[in-house]
Amino acid sequence: MKTQNELNQLKECWKNNPYWYICNTAGFEEHRDELQAFLLETLNYWLESKDPKAVFAVKYLSQYISECENLVIEAKNKAKRLLASSIYGSKNSDVINECVDLIVNAAAGLAFLKFAKTTFNQETGFC
Repeated sequence: MKTQNELNQLKECWKNNPYWYICNTAGFEEHRDELQAFLLETLNYWLESKDPKAVFAVKYLSQYISECENLVIEAKNKAKRLLASSIYGSKNSDVINECVDLIVNAAAGLAFLKFAKTTFNQETGFC
């Protein structure tokens, strides 16, 4: 588990360069809820203060939403092919696990980002 200092450093790094989805940062999985709250709070602050970083961060998040949608479609198609061929042997267990991970991660990210986009749109008229 990362220390509070490491978490604070990650947050500061993201504030200076908000071009990635901070909630999926490797090694910080146990802090996902806190990072999601931080992301929303920071973006709301930037939007209210008309900070130019908000424009770039929200544009990036919109791109990330599209990527998540594509991941869900890709994983769903892989799962369908595996199920259609009725191959469940250990040889394909890695592929099945990969599909499940893709679906879960993409769906979680997509759900959060759609919520964030709706929140910003309703509260600020942005997006």
